[in-house]
Amino acid sequence: NAILIETISSCLIHIGKPPGETIGSIIVGVIFGLIALRTKSIWYVFILHAVIGVLTDIFIIFG
Repeated sequence: NAILIETISSCLIHIGKPPGETIGSIIVGVIFGLIALRTKSIWYVFILHAVIGVLTDIFIIFG
């Protein structure tokens, strides 16, 4: 159930953004939920999400 809650919350946060990002958030939400469940910590997911966000911004800015 925790993974389902994580996936739904992740998807809801990304609604209104491009469809690819919203759909991708479902997949990544499941993956992040599994990581958090396996490691019993949200810190790995938090750091991974931050790194993905920074890298995405870098690719957008610098092509």
